[in-house]
Amino acid sequence: MRKSRDTRPRAAVRSGDSRFEKAARQRSRRTRAHLERSQKRNRARAARPGLRARVVVAVCFCLSLGIGLLVGVPAIERAIALQGGAPPRVEWIDVLGNQRLTARQVAEATGLEKGTLLHAVAPAELEARLVTHEWIRSARVVGLPNGAIVVRIEERQPVALLRVPIDWTGQTSADATAGTTHLVDAEGVAFTSDLREWAAGSPDEVPSLLVLQASGADAAAPDASTLQVAIALGQRIAGSEMAARLGNLTIELPRPGDPVGWRIATTHAGSETPLEVVLGEGPFGAQLDRLSQLLTLAPQEARAASSIDLRFADQAVLRTRLASR
Repeated sequence: MRKSRDTRPRAAVRSGDSRFEKAARQRSRRTRAHLERSQKRNRARAARPGLRARVVVAVCFCLSLGIGLLVGVPAIERAIALQGGAPPRVEWIDVLGNQRLTARQVAEATGLEKGTLLHAVAPAELEARLVTHEWIRSARVVGLPNGAIVVRIEERQPVALLRVPIDWTGQTSADATAGTTHLVDAEGVAFTSDLREWAAGSPDEVPSLLVLQASGADAAAPDASTLQVAIALGQRIAGSEMAARLGNLTIELPRPGDPVGWRIATTHAGSETPLEVVLGEGPFGAQLDRLSQLLTLAPQEARAASSIDLRFADQAVLRTRLASR
């Protein structure tokens, strides 16, 4: 006997009862929560100014502050005066960058006096006044509302000594070997002739300086471009192998109209025997190459010479001093 099939409806199984669907709903909730947090952060970031905007704001603030200090100090002084108060005055001077000069010397070079009204201080005028000092190459002056004047200077650095047989007024010295000696910086500017204080403070620096000699009592003071050529010439020799075969150098500047041109007065290394090297007109590359070859390939002949003339192309004319009987 066949059993009858049960046709009664079974209870339907809900999709939410599946563990796989539960896990899917949890992942969906986490995804929505992460998306909401990300959108919230993006909205907050958009509300804040960007880095470029912050930089622009900072620059504008600094410019406004600087302009306010320059323009506002006189106005503040007038406002204080109207209210019966004392306007700001110069109280002290801070000096920066000085090496040889003392702070007092720089302060005195400004010409400022304590108690000067702050708004009466003109930085540009003070800078122009400071650079007239023989040791000061450049200067920067800033006035502060608290009464301080800040002065930053750059001093000249001597690289050579210039000997001239005349003083800077053009008066010929009675003694041809006399005259004045000036320090020269790398820009070819001849400045102080008062060397005693400098030599006392820098005794080790004196022998290292290149010596430049202006010849001819009727010659004018050499210009900066001529001194720059002389300095470059001396530095090129000093930085080459020739320096070990020669003594101290004196670069003799050319006389006006003299066909001999540039000359070098030196000695043979390790002796007091004088040696004159005639270069003629620059540039001096070819002449110095021939001199280097001569000192290296024919040292005995070169050492016996009292004069080496390099004015002629591809030649070196050597002259020897006759021995006295």
